Amino acid sequence: MGVYLYPLSGAEGSTGPTGYTGYTGYTGPGNFTGPTGYTGPTGYTGYTGPGGAGSLGPTGPTGYTGYTGYTGYTGPIGPTGPTGPTGYTGYTGPGNFTGPTGPTGYTGYTGPDGPTGPTGPTGYTGYTGYTGPIGPTGPTGYTGYTGPQGATGPTGYTGYTGPSGGPGDPSIIWLLGATTSETQTGAALAQDLKDTYFTQTGSSTNVRRARGWGQTGVDWVHPREAQTSVTPVTQVVVVVGDKVYVAASGATTLYQYTRAIGSETAVTFSGGTPTIRRMGSDGTKIYIQSGNGDSTTIKRYSISGSTLTFEANITLDSAPSDNGSNYEQSFGVDSSGNMYIPTSVLVGASQIIKKFNSSGTTQATYTFDLNSSAHALFGTTVSTNGTIYLGARIQATASENAFWAKFTV
Repeated sequence: MGVYLYPLSGAEGSTGPTGYTGYTGYTGPGNFTGPTGYTGPTGYTGYTGPGGAGSLGPTGPTGYTGYTGYTGYTGPIGPTGPTGPTGYTGYTGPGNFTGPTGPTGYTGYTGPDGPTGPTGPTGYTGYTGYTGPIGPTGPTGYTGYTGPQGATGPTGYTGYTGPSGGPGDPSIIWLLGATTSETQTGAALAQDLKDTYFTQTGSSTNVRRARGWGQTGVDWVHPREAQTSVTPVTQVVVVVGDKVYVAASGATTLYQYTRAIGSETAVTFSGGTPTIRRMGSDGTKIYIQSGNGDSTTIKRYSISGSTLTFEANITLDSAPSDNGSNYEQSFGVDSSGNMYIPTSVLVGASQIIKKFNSSGTTQATYTFDLNSSAHALFGTTVSTNGTIYLGARIQATASENAFWAKFTV
């Protein structure tokens, strides 16, 4: 029998156990993942059996595959390391990355101012604040000392002597040739003292003019001219500037004439038509007592041509006496608006003139005792120079005793 030599192989060693899996590295700063833990060592290769070279025997049965070693267990996760500082933000990569911020562009120029808008409505005026209390009066300052008197200046040159003035207003104006029927009625003296006008008693429509012709010493005379017929039964007369105004007492129609009693014109009233009684003048405006003879209403009018424009009512603080249907006195008004109104009846021994201011308040009362019930005080006037005159007749039969006399108030 032959001998067969079977080469002998050592039994295959069993596979060593798998090495331990290394610890997972801790998370790095900034949330970076740490390095992968080290792979544990490979298990030992089983030992090779004895290598003697024996005879090749039959192939033995395949040995059992060694069992796989146990997988090493995963070690515990190490503690999270401290958070590292935040790294710089990297630029966004290509593919819609945001580029660096460009430099700020230059500020554009300011455009021109637009047109001014419409002005808004004015706001309401606020309430006026209360006036605070008056503070105490401060102490009076010391009186300064009086400085020394300056030297007397040189005497100025004496001015030249002006030309001699003309004659002043006379003390009396005599009315020559006037009759009793004329001087016992209303009358009026022009402000320039050159003319006197009489009304007529009875039903006559005549007006007499006594025209001044000159001066005798300190007296003037007004000889009477022939009578002149006028439209109304004339009982009231007054002179304003270069015009004469006449009316019937109690009428509402007034007539205007030239100084020569010509060019008759019916006056037009613009507002405030009066019932005419006494009439007065300041040389430019006309004043009319309106109503009965004891009315306290004086109406003032401006004059333009033949139109009288109402300006104001003046209310007297005391009533004049009513002359009834008799003739009414004229009265003068000075440059301050003071009225010198006869307040007693036209004929009588005791006659009264009252001075009223421009508001109608009594300023003074003047009483004249004419010593006879036949005497008359037929009016007052104020001359252009401001002299006050009263017209009177002091004898019932002596016409030369009718006059205008200056009196001082």
